[in-house]
Amino acid sequence: MNLLLQRSEETQHSTPGTLSWDDKVYQTLEPPSIPDPELESCPVCIPAGRYKVTIKPSVRFGGLIPALLDVPGRSDIEIHYGSYVFDQTAEKFDTEGCILVGLWRENADEILGTKEACINQLWPAIRNAIADGEEVWIEVKDYGQV
Repeated sequence: MNLLLQRSEETQHSTPGTLSWDDKVYQTLEPPSIPDPELESCPVCIPAGRYKVTIKPSVRFGGLIPALLDVPGRSDIEIHYGSYVFDQTAEKFDTEGCILVGLWRENADEILGTKEACINQLWPAIRNAIADGEEVWIEVKDYGQV
């Protein structure tokens, strides 16, 4: 299984993009590549590249979820749900560098339908592929990268 995350032009607050494989397309959201100066301890997105995906236990989400292996200088990079890089209402980060996935984009800094996309569609597809002995890879491409 080969996933493609194609990043769009980033904003001060986030890096939007799309995640696709076969005929499926999801919206993604990651932190910006440069920390947002308005937010203390703002995470940054992972480097573009090709990463193997595994399934691992997540303390934050209480179950087995997809995670990227061998991300340079990083650990625990997961693919999970969340609507914003920084949720101003809750005053917390939805991601600490992980890839957020949703069904549609509200605007450049917000995606919706995130639990449905992850729990009902993406996570089972990745788990099934791995259970069937298939390797799962994600290629992350920066804006403008072909």
